[in-house]
Amino acid sequence: MLLVGQLTKFETALGIISLLGAAFLLYLAFESVRVRGIEIDEREVEPRSISKGFVANLLNPHPYLFWFVIGAPKLIKAAAISWMTAVAFIAGLYACLIGAKILVAFLVGRSRAFLKSRGYVYVNRLLGLVLAIFAVFFLRDGLRFLGVGV
Repeated sequence: MLLVGQLTKFETALGIISLLGAAFLLYLAFESVRVRGIEIDEREVEPRSISKGFVANLLNPHPYLFWFVIGAPKLIKAAAISWMTAVAFIAGLYACLIGAKILVAFLVGRSRAFLKSRGYVYVNRLLGLVLAIFAVFFLRDGLRFLGVGV
């Protein structure tokens, strides 16, 4: 009950983050739908993937909710057992998150032929549509956090 009571203080911040996230997801969706194909020229490619990923994660309210509701309480419990348990919790969590992203990057790197195909264009457009759907959910959640009935 104390934790839930504390979360109400974050609703405005989570609402704003959700709305900004919705706008950014719509931008990414638009960019994905516009893709006509890809030519791989490793000397000239500057996709800014790291910065796009950083902004997408920064504007996603779900990591904040995770840390407020699950991560921080679990980390506090782990620290009560020992500092090594807390370190193991954080190391395990980030090893899984980063490991999954490295695996995806590796698989994409191995599929250069697919990136040149028509299938890639269609998959990109489908994923753009999925991003737009998620943007609608973020918009709805943001408005709810701000107390605007949706």
